[in-house]
Amino acid sequence: MAHVIIEVLSEWGVKNCIKALSFDTTSSNTGRKNGVCMLVEMQLWKKVLYLAGRHHIHEILLEEAFSITMGPSTGPDILLVKRYKAFWENIRISNFKPGMEIQSVAAAVLDFQLMSVILHFANLN
Repeated sequence: MAHVIIEVLSEWGVKNCIKALSFDTTSSNTGRKNGVCMLVEMQLWKKVLYLAGRHHIHEILLEEAFSITMGPSTGPDILLVKRYKAFWENIRISNFKPGMEIQSVAAAVLDFQLMSVILHFANLN
């Protein structure tokens, strides 16, 4: 599995952008010698942040963000997902860039991070 992950990261040109791994805590992922995370980290030639078990939290956060911006889901057929699936064949992977390499995206992320820090300290009464 680790070699497949590395292959996909390489194909998409994002292998050098990986900072963290989000995964469930099965032994096949977390094993100290043959766990997928350890093997991926070794093939990346750098330490990465382990977000063990956090993918469920990410799903909850994404679901909430989606509901706020797109309205609540009315069933399994979400129109935006259906449109994305239909458009998928038109996406050129060779044009992919990590968002942080696009100036407007990087600026928005940095603004969000700054605002999060400000709000955090503002709530520490």
